[in-house]
Amino acid sequence: MSQFDSDRKRLSLGGIIKLVVVLILALLGFTFAGQIFENNIAGYMQIKQAAISGNLTCRLEPGMYGQFFGDIHTYAEAETFYFTADDETGESRNQSLPARFNDGAKAQVSGSLRVILPSDCQTLISIHRKFHSRAGVMQKLVLPAVRKALFSTGPHMSAGESYAERRGEFGALAEDQLHYGVIKVDKRSEMRPDPITGESKEVFTLIKRACVNEGLTCVGGYERDPSAFKEFGIGITNFVIDGIQYPDAVLNQIETQRSARMNIITQQATAKEAEARAAKAGAEAIAQVAETRAAAEVEKTKIIVAAEAKRESARLDAEAAELEKKANIARGEGEAKRRELEMRADGALDKKLAALVQINRSWAEAYSSRPVPQLIMGGDSNGNTDAGTVDFSQAMQLLVAKQLGLDLSITASGSR
Repeated sequence: MSQFDSDRKRLSLGGIIKLVVVLILALLGFTFAGQIFENNIAGYMQIKQAAISGNLTCRLEPGMYGQFFGDIHTYAEAETFYFTADDETGESRNQSLPARFNDGAKAQVSGSLRVILPSDCQTLISIHRKFHSRAGVMQKLVLPAVRKALFSTGPHMSAGESYAERRGEFGALAEDQLHYGVIKVDKRSEMRPDPITGESKEVFTLIKRACVNEGLTCVGGYERDPSAFKEFGIGITNFVIDGIQYPDAVLNQIETQRSARMNIITQQATAKEAEARAAKAGAEAIAQVAETRAAAEVEKTKIIVAAEAKRESARLDAEAAELEKKANIARGEGEAKRRELEMRADGALDKKLAALVQINRSWAEAYSSRPVPQLIMGGDSNGNTDAGTVDFSQAMQLLVAKQLGLDLSITASGSR
């Protein structure tokens, strides 16, 4: 064999060996490529444990980086934790959580919340050291914290209250204890009337323990247990209670109590309506009595006013009569005085003369109608042949003058 053929043979063998090595390296590279490089996608964070040293490092930003056969643990920046009834897959995260109320009733609570992991490597590595994985965080941190918060919220109310008027308060108190820690409480027993039967029974209530020592964990003025979420810098949002599943016995009891309360409310409303009607009737009766009394008072006042007016009229009439009497007396006295004065002045000469004239007229008329004899014999010294007549006339004049108190004599001076 020539030297040329020998060299060509060695070159061919060397090329084959190189080709085999390249193929082997390519195969190894293809096989272990996933352990040499790692890609982190947006919305996730990764913890790498070095293959030889075991050092922990973290990757927060998306992109490719060297893995070099280290262990990679991926965490979502934010993830929804569900506590609902088990689904068909039976995943452990899908489970409703128990609650117990102060009346002893139990229920299963379903809902969800959004869990937000811290975005700094030191805290994330600390969480990884404690819980080792994303599932570990959910099952060993989030789940116990939610279970504790719900279980600590139930005793603050009865099952019936959580079903109706305090349903929103149940969720709010549970979320508050998730954020800031479970509130420490003191149990108090007191006797209260049963809302259905009215009988007194012992009821246990929880009194939130006010924070008096600044060294304690205090939030919102209450003493609390430390919050697991605050300890690891984990945030929670969108806490929602989807439903509270009560056992049939509890539901029946709640419905019975609800019906009884509705009946009581209806009865109370009916009683209040009856009271209102009675009050209205009483008010109307009082108003009618008042109106009757007012009308009677008006009539009474009218009678009194009429009587007073009549009395006043009588009094005025009496006074007028008295005044008239006094006036008549005064007039009479005046007339008498006038007459007295007249009598004193002229002796009532006019009246005396009028009386004398009337008297003389009367007897003259009477005398003129006497029978006259046909034959008269003799006469008086004055030549009068009827002396008797003359004497009678003179006698009558003297009688009348005497009766009237007149002095008919005529003096030289004309005085009487």
